[in-house]
Amino acid sequence: MKTIELSFDILSLMIADGAEQDGNPEIRASSVRGQLRWWFRLLGGFKDSNRSIRDQETALFGGAAGRSPVKSLFSIQVLRSPAESHIGNSVDLGIDDWERNNNGKYVARTKKTGIRPDHEAESKGYFLFPLRPDTNERDSRSKGYFLPQKNAFSIRIVWRGNAGEFQKFLSLITIWGALGALGARSRRCMGAIAFNKDLPMPLNEAFSYFAVSEKRLLICKLPNERKSSDETIVALSDWYKSWRSFGPSNARNTGPGKDFAKGDHDIGLQLDEAPEKTVRPALGLPIIQKYSSGICNTWNTVDDTRFASPVLLRPFRISDDKWIGLVLFAEAYKWPLGDMVKIDGRESAVDLSLYEAMKKDPNLRSFDI
Repeated sequence: MKTIELSFDILSLMIADGAEQDGNPEIRASSVRGQLRWWFRLLGGFKDSNRSIRDQETALFGGAAGRSPVKSLFSIQVLRSPAESHIGNSVDLGIDDWERNNNGKYVARTKKTGIRPDHEAESKGYFLFPLRPDTNERDSRSKGYFLPQKNAFSIRIVWRGNAGEFQKFLSLITIWGALGALGARSRRCMGAIAFNKDLPMPLNEAFSYFAVSEKRLLICKLPNERKSSDETIVALSDWYKSWRSFGPSNARNTGPGKDFAKGDHDIGLQLDEAPEKTVRPALGLPIIQKYSSGICNTWNTVDDTRFASPVLLRPFRISDDKWIGLVLFAEAYKWPLGDMVKIDGRESAVDLSLYEAMKKDPNLRSFDI
């Protein structure tokens, strides 16, 4: 048996509703375990094993299937949570310029003043739309969250497996602690974490234990370094919006993805019959598509389950004043070829050309692990 204790910094706002769902944020051991399991599948399992990923996963994480339940080789305990927590929405965070009117409803201040929020606030608001209050109701959509902070939380891990296998398990912890996140909107920059001190092992050594290749995970970076997490989130937001923006202003129609975005926009207005194919579902479902005319469409998987985006955005800290924006393409979790999407009940094929074009963006650079 071996015990380690690890401390982490929170690099970007972490939305972490607790088990009671009462708004009070909480870091839970089950959330950490879930992230480790997700990364283990993505990385393809340990490369020195002749067992399938599923069998490796069951041996490591445990499982209740079958007649002989398997006990996990490790346990996780959260020793310390962030000292300060908050409950609020995008207005409370200062990333939306809305306010309550005399009837208690939220209205956009921009409509009164003509002044938009600053670029940083707009960028965060773009990623944090689930925290945006409903303008037609009195619903504040408040969530519990932790602000970025150093030495924010710590965990204890007890390893009960073979002592010779511990380094392999530690490699998984290293990769998650360096590139992972916790909480809602973690695919869109939020909840990013980093080890408070040195990594348990060098990142390139950690990856050497896994069967991962570019067929399972592609890690890219934006070309320029930034001075803070906030600046990095703005840069990642600008990059992502360049692939997703389309609208009445010229500023929204200059990115490499404008034709893809226009196609998705037009599809929603022409639903008398199902389109032959569409590209947007490859970046995540469900989608609620609203137009100023009042038209509202729902895009979903055929079986109405959630499909999480395989494109992950991360602010990555090199040092306190040196940051880079990472774009991770989780190839192992991309849209399954042949699966259909439902747009207001009409089925359509999904084209991966948008996703593939994003991977080949000439503005992205290879991230040397």
